[in-house]
Amino acid sequence: LVFDIFSAMEDVVREGCQFFILDNLFAMDLDGLDGDENARPKAFILALVAFAKKHNVHIVLVAHPRKVVTFLRKEDILGSSALQNAVDDIFIIHRTGNDFSRRASDFFSPAVVSSLMSFGNVIEICKNREFGAIEQLVGVHYDTRSRRFSDSADDDVRYGWEEDVDQQTMGFA
Repeated sequence: LVFDIFSAMEDVVREGCQFFILDNLFAMDLDGLDGDENARPKAFILALVAFAKKHNVHIVLVAHPRKVVTFLRKEDILGSSALQNAVDDIFIIHRTGNDFSRRASDFFSPAVVSSLMSFGNVIEICKNREFGAIEQLVGVHYDTRSRRFSDSADDDVRYGWEEDVDQQTMGFA
């Protein structure tokens, strides 16, 4: 299956695609790769990095980690520092709530955590190679109707290219 992914990506690159979203790393069948359960995701990620560089494309790899009882950190997702160094960006999306408030205070000041509690979600920039950003938090609201994150709970931007959002979500409520 992994080889099918790269073959399909090659095909769409030839058609001009430059941006990929692969969701979810932990649901992918990586049995075709060498190594054990820990080595296969590493091999896959390194192959994605090589593919992105070879074809000058951007790949977003979503990883839904197992539930953790602590505040989620990048090490919980990628494991070794070699993988963290291989990728250009690492983001974590946290849901705010009691767990976030209690656990984030272990890593960020109580004032910072308190300022983010009015948002439904927080995007943590764990690593950004282009701009050098690390450990920055950005509060965002998630609109279930449009399935978008925004900085304002009242944001209702409609783009000319999209269908009526109410028709898109019918049956998904």
